[in-house]
Amino acid sequence: MTQASVILCTFNHLPYVRLTIPSVCCQSMPGSKYDIIVVDDGSSDGTGEFLDEFSRNRNTGITVVHNAANLGLARSRNVGASKAQSDLLIFLDDDNVADFFLVQSYISGAGEFPDDVLQGHQVFPDWILKNNFAKAWASWVVPGNKNLDVNNISAKNVCPGNFAIPKKYFDAVGGFNEKFRYWGLEDGEFTYRLLKQCNAKLRFAEKAKTYHIDEGFTYSVYLRKYASIGRNALPVLREHSPEFVALTNYGYVEDLAAGESISRKLLKIVLHAYFYSPFPFLLEKILLLVDDIPWLHFFRRFYKLGLSYAVWKGYRQGKKGSGQHSQWF
Repeated sequence: MTQASVILCTFNHLPYVRLTIPSVCCQSMPGSKYDIIVVDDGSSDGTGEFLDEFSRNRNTGITVVHNAANLGLARSRNVGASKAQSDLLIFLDDDNVADFFLVQSYISGAGEFPDDVLQGHQVFPDWILKNNFAKAWASWVVPGNKNLDVNNISAKNVCPGNFAIPKKYFDAVGGFNEKFRYWGLEDGEFTYRLLKQCNAKLRFAEKAKTYHIDEGFTYSVYLRKYASIGRNALPVLREHSPEFVALTNYGYVEDLAAGESISRKLLKIVLHAYFYSPFPFLLEKILLLVDDIPWLHFFRRFYKLGLSYAVWKGYRQGKKGSGQHSQWF
């Protein structure tokens, strides 16, 4: 049995996979110490062919699983975990290039804290952080990037693009909830369930680094992503883990969708006007100054208003049975 199993799922991200897969194969420890499972979720951009050729020609010992159809990230992770040959599962996203010591760091961390969930450190390269929204996002959400307390990481801030858990915990909670067929919240819900049911602790593993190379950290992309959360993920979350809704701060959405009081109508008007104005995009320029001028931090609240509106808009579309669905971004 190997010491760790690296599970990486991908869909139509061939330019990223060409970088991430070699980084996982080239680690500080022998390949015999860990196994690699890559799940191709029905890609149509040549990803499947690349993975087969890479595995065959490099003799890396990668297990490549091809989903016949696009099944979604939650199910693909479960498929990958079912092929694991070790008691430690390391989950990576296809846009996270592994640091040379990633696997070794996780194995060492699991040896020291065998009953903990380990949250790795997603580092944003400088060329990604030139995007103002990416800079703000990293400090809002991602553990290890400035504004989050790494000694008290919440399930809502877990970043499954780089984290590791004992397989016994994964099996105990039944893996990711496959009702989350589309983008968003499947990671936080899974972690919340795991921490609650297994009485585990979420511990920050600073040395377990990946380099997040996703160029899609723009405000317009995340407006679509948050609309997907409201349309697809939030209804599933309300049904299967309602106690987690309050922790995500999305509890207001259903009230907005159903409420007809004067205050709620006014809030809808404000959100709508804000969302369709150029102001959110102008804020990207202001955000460049946020780290240097503390009193400008309040602008982030306005920036998040647009994301809030996108969630509400998506939720309303979902209730009406309308809107576009996207499983991956």
